[in-house]
Amino acid sequence: MLHAKEMIQGEQFITDAPAFAELMMAEANRIWTSDSWKLESKAHGVIVESKPVAGPFEHTGIFVMRSAGIVNADPQETFNYLVSPEGYAILDPVSNPEDHQHPPLEKYSWRVGCRLEAAVSTAKIPFLPRREFVVLNAIIPDERIFVSKSILHPKRPGASKFYCMDAQHQDPGFSSIRRAVNTMALKCEKVSNGTTKLLCINYADMGIGSAPWIYNFINRRFFAPIYKRLEQKLKQ
Repeated sequence: MLHAKEMIQGEQFITDAPAFAELMMAEANRIWTSDSWKLESKAHGVIVESKPVAGPFEHTGIFVMRSAGIVNADPQETFNYLVSPEGYAILDPVSNPEDHQHPPLEKYSWRVGCRLEAAVSTAKIPFLPRREFVVLNAIIPDERIFVSKSILHPKRPGASKFYCMDAQHQDPGFSSIRRAVNTMALKCEKVSNGTTKLLCINYADMGIGSAPWIYNFINRRFFAPIYKRLEQKLKQ
């Protein structure tokens, strides 16, 4: 069966953060509601699906993945924890936990009651070089949605191998520093006061030239441990 490709927006220089946040939210909602996904796994009660991507990352052969599973905890409590520094470490165990304690690179005004901020995170995978992400994090508490996506930011020069520098940003600082790219999203849907359906999206390329099957193999197994780690933490 052929699976239609899912468009993944590439990096942009943040000149209008609220507009890019709206694009991020539209992309995440499209991915959550689109069809023609390939079932990868149902292990541990977590459904994992994959789809090829279109756009600037298409030629990599790395799939975008999404998951759905139940967490035995209150949905708002679950969401509040996931968008805390401790929760970020649950979502990305290879990231440096200390990075999540630092102030954001920049904060922006957006929707009332929502958070929008640029942040820096580093990742260290065993036997691989350290990699840095610069992301825009958009958080909507009332809808319990969090989306994080790689961006380019003037306060932190650098870009992934996928970005074609324009004339405005041809300085060595941006062209010589290579980054990993990531698109991540989560949504906590209420099943009951004590039960949450957690939906996740992830696309990542560490920018180290590994074969796509390696990324896809790892990403298939990325989600289930998140649900397990989260339940364990919320029970403490």
